[in-house]
Amino acid sequence: MRKTKAQLQELREAKARQASTKQWLTEQTQQAIRLRSKDREFHGLEREFINYQEDLIRAFENSKDVKHPRDVGDVREALLRNFLTDTGLLPKRYAVSSRRVRVAAGSGHISSEVDIAFYDHDDSFTLMNRSDIYEVLPVESVYGVIQIKSTLNKAELESALTNIASFKRLKRQVELQTSGLFFNDSNKSDTGFGLIFAYDSDMEWLDMIETINNFANVNHSSQWANAVFILKQGFFMHGREGAGPVILNCELADVKEQRAHGRPDIENLCLWNFYTMLLQLLRATTVAIPHPNLYFRLPLVSGSTSYQFQLGYHAEMGTCTQNTNHGSYQRKISPENLEKLIQWCKSSTQLDLIEEQSKIFPRPANLPEPKRKQQHYAYLYNPDGWPLKDLLTMPSTFNGKKVLAIGYDEILTGQMNICIPYVYSYRDGIVSACPKCEKTKKPSPP
Repeated sequence: MRKTKAQLQELREAKARQASTKQWLTEQTQQAIRLRSKDREFHGLEREFINYQEDLIRAFENSKDVKHPRDVGDVREALLRNFLTDTGLLPKRYAVSSRRVRVAAGSGHISSEVDIAFYDHDDSFTLMNRSDIYEVLPVESVYGVIQIKSTLNKAELESALTNIASFKRLKRQVELQTSGLFFNDSNKSDTGFGLIFAYDSDMEWLDMIETINNFANVNHSSQWANAVFILKQGFFMHGREGAGPVILNCELADVKEQRAHGRPDIENLCLWNFYTMLLQLLRATTVAIPHPNLYFRLPLVSGSTSYQFQLGYHAEMGTCTQNTNHGSYQRKISPENLEKLIQWCKSSTQLDLIEEQSKIFPRPANLPEPKRKQQHYAYLYNPDGWPLKDLLTMPSTFNGKKVLAIGYDEILTGQMNICIPYVYSYRDGIVSACPKCEKTKKPSPP
């Protein structure tokens, strides 16, 4: 929204008053610190953090000599990472990633690239590592992440908020022994946190609040960044209409009418506030011991849901029968089709597939009955109510003879086993066919 001349003048005057107040407070603080330092070597973390903040801002300014954008980003990520690792301010249980990270969930979903991840020092492990530049961590052992920006603008802020949301959407698949310190039980969260840290910004204060509010209005509170810090200016937190700001995930979940709160840094303590809130979030987040088996073969992802073929790669891979030049392709289920399958099956009842198949394929007379009856329950997708024999089997050939073969795919999605008859896949495209053939199809006439 364009501002009037009067509004722009009011903003300039407010900035001038804030700068004057900040300068006066800075001079007073520095004088008091000098006097205290004459008596004692250490007289509190306030002096240490003022020095840390000055050092970070000075290093940020010096890094402007770096020309390549990716190199600049690497340098500024390293500045904050070194502060977190070299000062000894974080308890050892909280490991800080040393390279770019993506976080994976057993559902098959993977976060966007994050700049810094905090993970369990003792029980975490790396899922993938590429030349010490990039790694993938299991979500169960990750406390939270930070997105680092140099000079924050609207596009960078929106990008950082989106990356944080991609991490916070990940679901931990197991509930095992947890570690961490907590203030009280109500503060515990089994989902990670996300912070944005920038050195400076060219956005107006109110524009940043508007951007944060706009993102919050179209995304669930579980996906919001817990706070946004701008080292040279101040920080922002979410809050409730008529109430104060909040930072913990359990508090964000209670926010009904969101309103971002901004706090300008007139005391040169933005870094101190970042550190104390980071420590609070770390201590209020639970982690679990990840199991490698959960990540051995990730399921396929379809929107926010995932699924896997029960016959594994054999069913996951298809071969084009229409054009031998097309070769193999990955068979997929779109988010719309997967949702249609799930919703239809929820309103139906499960079948014992082994029992139904025994009616179609009778046991030979000379084969004794098993001592224990086998069972395998699944939902059979059959919206048209066709006979089971037409859905569970299909004509095939074996050694030149005509035989009946299994006529369906079986997938696992969530806690549901679902059988998808080939006749529905062929007719309705439930499972995708050769993508190259699909591209060459002529559009149907109107």
